[in-house]
Amino acid sequence: MNKKIVIFDLLGVITKESMFATNIIYPLVKNRVSYDLFKKKYLLYAIGNIEAVDFWKFICLKKEIKKIEEKIIAKTLLTSGIRDIIHNLTSLNCELYLATEIPKRWGELLLDKAGIKNMFKKKFYSSDLLTTKPFSKFYELVFENIKGNDIYHVDDTLINLIAAQEIKKHTKIFYNYSNDIASSREIDYKINNLNEIEKICKLKK
Repeated sequence: MNKKIVIFDLLGVITKESMFATNIIYPLVKNRVSYDLFKKKYLLYAIGNIEAVDFWKFICLKKEIKKIEEKIIAKTLLTSGIRDIIHNLTSLNCELYLATEIPKRWGELLLDKAGIKNMFKKKFYSSDLLTTKPFSKFYELVFENIKGNDIYHVDDTLINLIAAQEIKKHTKIFYNYSNDIASSREIDYKINNLNEIEKICKLKK
């Protein structure tokens, strides 16, 4: 039987909030930095062009960073039952990967909060790859490091799923935790509950 590979997005899939920079971080620092400068710094940090010290420069003092980061992680809500969902997939002998545009430091803190930090065979962070979604280079680097063809890709952004498909054929799962799931002929499955991933993996031979 072919090994089943599941690639998870983090923001908007493992977490409930997809607009992490705008809705989680910026409200905590909006009195310290303009939105335009904040977004520029965040993007550069997310794709590994600047270090954490450069991101925080002119936003807060070094001694304040830890406290703000603790608030960031506390405010970011996780998808209900995500730990059980991940563990159930591993019990099916699925090989799990993470592919996300969040800076690695915050991604690791959120995975630790969810109790699933060590459940992925490999984690692909944009800050490590020096590129981000939906650029083809991001997915080229991801699929170069994944051996196998029975791949299930879970993302909450349609353009990411379509861009990834251009690099390697796989099963595209569009996840939207609201009830308003857009239709697209280019998507294999549209779900609003991550528990459905387990059913999809069981159905597909």
